[in-house]
Amino acid sequence: MSAIVKNRLRRLFRSGKTPVAFLALVFISLSLYSSPSCLAHGELDKMIQNVSIEILENPDSSLLYVKRARLYFQHKEYEESIDDLKSAQTGGLDNVEIDLLLARNHQQLGAFDPALLYIEKIEASGNHVLSMKTKAEILYSSQRFEASARCYENLIDASKKALPHNYLSAAKAWEGLKTELGNSRALAIINRGISDLGELFVFNKAKVEHYVQRNQYREALVIQDIIIQNAARKEMALFEAAKIAALIPDASLVLFYRDAAEAAIQKIPAHKRQIAAVKDLQEAIDHLKVQQN
Repeated sequence: MSAIVKNRLRRLFRSGKTPVAFLALVFISLSLYSSPSCLAHGELDKMIQNVSIEILENPDSSLLYVKRARLYFQHKEYEESIDDLKSAQTGGLDNVEIDLLLARNHQQLGAFDPALLYIEKIEASGNHVLSMKTKAEILYSSQRFEASARCYENLIDASKKALPHNYLSAAKAWEGLKTELGNSRALAIINRGISDLGELFVFNKAKVEHYVQRNQYREALVIQDIIIQNAARKEMALFEAAKIAALIPDASLVLFYRDAAEAAIQKIPAHKRQIAAVKDLQEAIDHLKVQQN
């Protein structure tokens, strides 16, 4: 159902001038005749329809508007979600969940300053991990990189559970500054992640990318060796090392890692070597051979 039709129906629903049974029938009928593209989120559509009928029967229920606002958000109908949240507030319901969902809806619409106003309202009542994460995302999207990075670091400190994504997002935000300070802080937060959570692949991969972007290829190769050591299947990690060696360039190292990658492929059972990913890797190795010759 189009947003225009939904908005018109919503105004009718709230007017109280049309019988509930008739409105429900109209709503269901229009839903059945919606274009297929409008029903791409089939289950969510059904849930929205069901809650809309509940709202027809209980038009003064702020909780139902919040319930439908959540569904609209999941369905990426952000303006409709905002409308429902404001209806809930008009009905007297006002809490952190509503403010956070309002912020996230505005975030998705690219309205970053209004989104931050809702975050500030939440912050006035104390720390809230989800609002901190949303704030960090909004600041990054609006290219306020240092503020975003510091917000992510505050989120790491405030969170009961350490999540790799928060460390990586902080590093990405610091890198957004494109300064020596930003680069050093990015590397520091990745190393903190390793200290807090261990030698996770995602951290070492981020360090490799960090060094490669700055043409520090030998430093990148040192970390790639750690990835190789920790990998259960080593063929791809070895090939990535060969590519880094080619950037140095160091022909002997390229040959060493390239041959090791091929040897690792040969250890894979014959039937698994027919898998597309393995074939693609062998083709990439062959291409590297041609480049090096």
